[in-house]
This record gives sequence, C-alpha cells and structure tokens, in this order.
Amino acid sequence: MTTLDYPVPADDADDREFIRFARAFNAYQVFSENHEERKEIHRRVRLRWEQAGELPNDLRQLRTCLFMRARAHHHAGDGEPFKDERLVRALVDKIRAISDKTLL
Repeated sequence: MTTLDYPVPADDADDREFIRFARAFNAYQVFSENHEERKEIHRRVRLRWEQAGELPNDLRQLRTCLFMRARAHHHAGDGEPFKDERLVRALVDKIRAISDKTLL
C-alpha cells in the first residue's frame, strides 16, 4: 500500500495502525529543504489545539503534526498508547472529517 491510498484508521483500530498512518506521511521528506517549517507547523498546530481546542482545515498541516507526534511518541519510549493521546485522536478525527478517508 502506498501513501497515496492509505486509509485513515478507524476509531477502534489498534495503536500500530495509528502509528503506521502517522508515518505514511513522511514530513522529513516533505520538508527536506526546510526543517524549520516542519517544526513551526507542528508548534503552531499543537499550540492552537492546546489554547483553543481548534485544528486547521489543511491536510498538510494536520499530517505534519501527526507525523511529529508519532516521532515524539517514539522518542519518549514506553507510555500511554499513541492513539490515546488527545491531540492524536483530534488530528485523526479532523483528517477523517475533511478527507475522503484515504489520502496522501
């Protein structure tokens, strides 16, 4: 399966499926020329979520933030399941709502 036809995980999908979906959009490659933009998108989306409970309607921003959350989860080691992080759930729900449920 390519990233062009990767389904958005269902609410009851297991943690691995959420992580696979997050990694299917490789923000390192998308922003290979501008790593600061990748970091800034993640920071802005996360802060907007934390301060106002809002997420953008831009799939590239949503996928970038989800990818960065997966990287942070990986580097943090053991902890709560990735799919149980509130921001991760909100990102996936928003992606599902504004996409055709299969994307990028």
